[in-house]
Amino acid sequence: MKAKVSCAEGPWGCSTCVIIDPATQRVTHLAVMAKGAPYIERLVPIEMVVEATPGSIRLCCTRNELTGMELFVEATCVEVNPYAYHLLLGQHLDDECLLYPRYVQFQHKRVPTGAVALCQSARAKVVNKIVGRVDRFVVDSVDGHITHLVLRKGPPWRRKNVTVPVAQIESIGENTVHLKLDRISVEAIRHKEIPSHCKKC
Repeated sequence: MKAKVSCAEGPWGCSTCVIIDPATQRVTHLAVMAKGAPYIERLVPIEMVVEATPGSIRLCCTRNELTGMELFVEATCVEVNPYAYHLLLGQHLDDECLLYPRYVQFQHKRVPTGAVALCQSARAKVVNKIVGRVDRFVVDSVDGHITHLVLRKGPPWRRKNVTVPVAQIESIGENTVHLKLDRISVEAIRHKEIPSHCKKC
């Protein structure tokens, strides 16, 4: 996550989230943000990824194809009570303020049904205790299944990566991964190199 993304013509932006089907433990989509304003995020099917490393992702699609893909974050404007609107902002109220409608913009993620979105710094937990933050997932390039989870642990000046096999993942929820291991077992795991045929998302 937060890897540089390029398409057929060159650089595009960066990845922001990974979309996972918890039932099959497969990565189905990546959320990719375009470089530059208005920083629009789009859902890219995992099949579009031709190469991925911890710092970069290369897609097989063109820029035109990317801009036509489904939006990941959608904004909705909702009319609200003018009195509540001005009260929330701490603004002075007068009769004229209450005459005109006020609108608030809400943003929500368009995650496919049955899937969950894991963004950078999603939590990894054991028995309700946070043991690290999700750095990336390692995906088999043949069938798309997750093979490992890479966690970031420790403060910035003493940070280390821990590679957890998928068999030790109990469940995957919204922005949280629950592990079967206890805290001591997680501490004992050492980071290891990932096979070259796997993608790092």
